[in-house]
Amino acid sequence: MAVPIRPWRREGWDHGRSGVQLWSTNDPFDAALVPGVIEYEIGQGDEIAVAIAIAIATDLTKDVLEYLREQNLPVGKLIVLTPPGGTAQDGSVPDSTAANALAVGIRDHLRQSTRRARHMHLFLACPMGLAVLLGNRWNRLCQTVVYEDIKIDDGYEAAFTVEA
Repeated sequence: MAVPIRPWRREGWDHGRSGVQLWSTNDPFDAALVPGVIEYEIGQGDEIAVAIAIAIATDLTKDVLEYLREQNLPVGKLIVLTPPGGTAQDGSVPDSTAANALAVGIRDHLRQSTRRARHMHLFLACPMGLAVLLGNRWNRLCQTVVYEDIKIDDGYEAAFTVEA
């Protein structure tokens, strides 16, 4: 998918129930939205895995836990981040303002909870626009490997690495 990117801002399209919306980092918000947090001990190493579970269509937690264990990734724990209410539902991220506030809340939480980690494994199930806004704010975090759900074989594969 081509995402329109201009030097002074980043944008992403969301195809939610209210139709197609352009989500932009220029949309202001009053305060960061603090995500819901669920942690699972994996005990296989000192790296961190993060699952952004904002999509109503699927909860990726079980699949990610299974993948981490089957692949024996050197992960100590999995941090699952959800909408502030705890459960994804229609309207969890209703617009660009909420998406920006949640992206900052997610980034701020991860800065605190992963500050000692050198390597992060990231799994996303969220609106496309939120993923773009997260990418725009993904700074002061450790090296991050982003995984793609390929729906066959092992379920996931490393798509790219972000040097944040």
